[in-house]
Amino acid sequence: GIVASRLVEKYYRPTIVLSLDPIKGTAKGSGRSIEGFHLYQELAKNREILPHFGGHPMAAGMTFALEHVDELRKRLHKQAEEVLTADMLTPKLKIDVPVELSEVTVESVEEIKKLGPFGTGFAKPIYALQNVQVRSMKKIGSGENHLKMELEDAYGTIDAIGFGKGHLYDEITYGVKLSFVGDLQINEWQGNKKPQLMISDVQTKEWQLFDYRGKNQVQKWIHTLPQQNCTFIAFNQKTVEHFNQDLGNSDIHFITEQSVFNHHSSYVVLLDLPPSMELLEKYIQQAQPKRIYAVFYTPESKFFNGMPTREQFGWYYSFLKKRPGFNLSIHMERLSQHIGLNLEIIKFMTNVFFELGFVTIENGLTTVNINAPKRSLSEATSYKKRVKQIEIEQKLLYAPYLELKQWFNDRMKEYLYS
Repeated sequence: GIVASRLVEKYYRPTIVLSLDPIKGTAKGSGRSIEGFHLYQELAKNREILPHFGGHPMAAGMTFALEHVDELRKRLHKQAEEVLTADMLTPKLKIDVPVELSEVTVESVEEIKKLGPFGTGFAKPIYALQNVQVRSMKKIGSGENHLKMELEDAYGTIDAIGFGKGHLYDEITYGVKLSFVGDLQINEWQGNKKPQLMISDVQTKEWQLFDYRGKNQVQKWIHTLPQQNCTFIAFNQKTVEHFNQDLGNSDIHFITEQSVFNHHSSYVVLLDLPPSMELLEKYIQQAQPKRIYAVFYTPESKFFNGMPTREQFGWYYSFLKKRPGFNLSIHMERLSQHIGLNLEIIKFMTNVFFELGFVTIENGLTTVNINAPKRSLSEATSYKKRVKQIEIEQKLLYAPYLELKQWFNDRMKEYLYS
């Protein structure tokens, strides 16, 4: 009976679990049902092969001949198809008492307990805490298959426990309004009493942002994603190649400025940074996802190195001017140590000078072109690209979580009200 109940909880289908005894030639077991499938009446239609059974609409016990197990299975499947609709096979929790945290006290919970005992004919009330937020949460238990949370609203806080609900840890983010359904109980520890919610289910109508930035080892987070529901997005071809092996059979959608967006995605995984904020805005406004997983893999970040100052550009230009045929490949590391700029910045400044025609590079030797016309550093393609990347990294990769969520939130609203 307990096993049948657990199977109904997991699959929401009428369930019978039998113990087979080949020596006695009997099958003996228990059944549990769902609303809409009167288990006793449906079993009663098979009396000729089911001589011993009893129960009520939601549960039954039975003993019958082993040879009739397959036949009973076939009959009950057919009976279920005739009675149960797709809507009836969708589990529903009927809420008896919506409450606010200000109403949940030790005294109020104890008053409700006086109405017991609760059972089949007089079920425990089901409570709903609406529009609360997660203050803290963690997985507990040796297998981390349970969930402990602290919930809060404007009126206070309450502890919540979800036995067998450890998987919800990867389904919930902070800062989102949630509704929890379950049973209110009293937790007593060392003489102190406090109310707590035993979680049955949770719901949110808001979109959620999951922050996976900085998690470089894919195998540590990929299993936390509902991959079958996710659309993986990459803006750089090298990103596709980087993640292909780890993502297995999951398709990665490669998006460019010329891409035509013709699909809505419930869950979107942003694997890397876009080449422009406008492209990401366009995609998010079209997709309108219920979840965004922000990975933003960036193999070569430019943000912390920043942009060289005009003085640094000027010093480097003078340095090269005094040293015709300077061999960067040999002396770049010593130069880096001398002026206190890292190699990536020196390579960048050299590239800017080359693009503007300020220097020529032949066989690795750098020579200043003293006859080059004056031009602004910002005219160089690599200069513009770096400015844009630093801005994108600042807004997406290094922004605090709440700022990042607000950025996405604003784009969602722009779409809704445009």
